[in-house]
Amino acid sequence: MTMLGVGLNKIRDLHAANIDKAWMGTNGSAVTEAQTDLQAGVVASKLAVTITSTDKTNVINYTLPSTAAVGNTFREFAVIKDGVVAYNRVTFTGVEHTVADDIVVRQSIFYRNP
Repeated sequence: MTMLGVGLNKIRDLHAANIDKAWMGTNGSAVTEAQTDLQAGVVASKLAVTITSTDKTNVINYTLPSTAAVGNTFREFAVIKDGVVAYNRVTFTGVEHTVADDIVVRQSIFYRNP
């Protein structure tokens, strides 16, 4: 079976409607499918996101301002629904958060046939 473009965009829209926040954590351990959330989430980083949708794509836009969760070295990121259900977990080299800068994350999700 091949999903048509309109079907892929419907899945995109349903997914976008179920993402409202994102947050960051300090654990950089390897990601596994069995995980259900960040391994060391920092509650002060749990903030609303905006989503930009284009053809078969959602872009999640997250900004952690310089006034929130300062003093952490972040190594993981997740998008979530209702501040509870995590849909993904991404790990990366540590980013130290200071009052000098905001942290901006843009995550693209592409919907396509296998």
